[in-house]
Amino acid sequence: MYVIGISSGIKHGHHDGAAVLLREGELIAVAEEERFTLAKHARGELPRGAIGFCLKHTGITMRDVSWICSPLKTYTIYTQRLTEYFRYQFGHSPKIELYDHHLCHAASSFYGSGFSVATVACFGFSGDASSGLVAHATATIFAC
Repeated sequence: MYVIGISSGIKHGHHDGAAVLLREGELIAVAEEERFTLAKHARGELPRGAIGFCLKHTGITMRDVSWICSPLKTYTIYTQRLTEYFRYQFGHSPKIELYDHHLCHAASSFYGSGFSVATVACFGFSGDASSGLVAHATATIFAC
């Protein structure tokens, strides 16, 4: 199974759009959008170039992708906008799954830490209608 994860600046000037491609949970391609637009932080950009790079680099098409995952769960009609974009651009939209912004930060920190249990704190300016998260994390769940 292939999963594309995107970080998107599609709304409210978010920055650092990027895409990753996973195959059976293994990272096989990653790119930041600013490398394709040559605009530092690619502010307000859906990572079109980064998505295209990941597909081309691995030799698959969007029809091979099962899921598109992204933060910004609380953004109105974001799932619809992504679905429409992928259908228009690629003729197919995988299933879209949105997650809480801060939970994504916490998960990336925890799963890369090597710990099997931890308390994770994540604070920032904004994201999905909150400015942070404190979670108890284990290898299989987060309790927020």
